[in-house]
Order: sequence, then C-alpha cells, then structure tokens
Amino acid sequence: MQVKGKGTKQLSSMQPGDTTDILLPLGNGFPDTEGDCLILAGGMGIAPVFSLLRSTEKPTLIYGARTESELFALDIIRETNSEFIISTDDGSTGEKGDVISVFSRLFPDFHGNILACGPDAMISSLRRATEGKNVRAFVSLEARMACGVGACSGCAIRTKNGMKRVCRDGPVFDIAELIM
Repeated sequence: MQVKGKGTKQLSSMQPGDTTDILLPLGNGFPDTEGDCLILAGGMGIAPVFSLLRSTEKPTLIYGARTESELFALDIIRETNSEFIISTDDGSTGEKGDVISVFSRLFPDFHGNILACGPDAMISSLRRATEGKNVRAFVSLEARMACGVGACSGCAIRTKNGMKRVCRDGPVFDIAELIM
C-alpha cells in the first residue's frame, strides 16, 4: 500500500480485527463490452480492474508501474483468465516503458474497447493515443472525494458536457468526453 494522504495513512495503521466504515459503491462502473477488450492499468489503478479480469471474455491486460517494486498483486493477476503484459518505466521487469507507450507499440492498430484506470498523466496519454481512432475507451478516474455523494463538488472535472463530479457522475467516463 502506498501512503498518499490522511485516508491511506489511517488504513495503513490498521491491525487485523480493526473495523472501519466505508461508503460503497459510489458512482458508476465500467460498461459491458462486446468484442476485443484491452484493459490498461497504471500503478494502483490495478485495483478497480480486477473484476474486469474475471468478468470480461478473454481480456488482455497491460499493467505497469514505475518500477518492479511498485507492481501489486501479480499473483492474483496470474490466477485470472486474462492474457497480460507487465511493463515498468525503468525496465526492471516486463516491457520497458509506461503502459501507454507499450500499448502504442504492441497494439498500434487496435480497434475495440479499452477499459483503463491509472494516474491522470496515463489517462491524458491514452486520450492522445486514441484520438481519431476507431476505439471506444472508458476510464476510471482517480480523485480525492471529500463527501462521496456529489454535494461538495471537490472531485469535479471538466468534460465536453460541463463540469462532472467523479464520485457521482463517474468514476468511469467515456474518454472522448473528457477535457484534459
């Protein structure tokens, strides 16, 4: 677990048997897809796509992180029905490069569905890499959510259809709708 703020700090200090309250689920998930499906995950973005690996017919996963030590749950990924490609920015394991450069190199003519989750820089790169191509891409955005119900607008993002709240209108959006 990476400690990024107050919430992950509290979670990282929990001991077996401790309990906490969680408000779930928030927003909407990935749409059902037909045909070829490529799943892209960057860093901790692997967490939201685990269910996709089990529910999508013959998915291919590209999962990457900056370095080998930042890759999570490889044993769980190996237990799924998916084909997978691991990448690291520094080349310490798998393909060398970030998830989007590996996608662009290995799947230059991909026409199908892309389901992705990762840091904002990865999502921006994916948007540029798929622009003008015959690809449907849906992304789960990572955002700090203060209230979790859309009241505070702390997680608001710009879209072609105005401001949207990640907690209520997302976290999954059609990438073509995003302004980045």
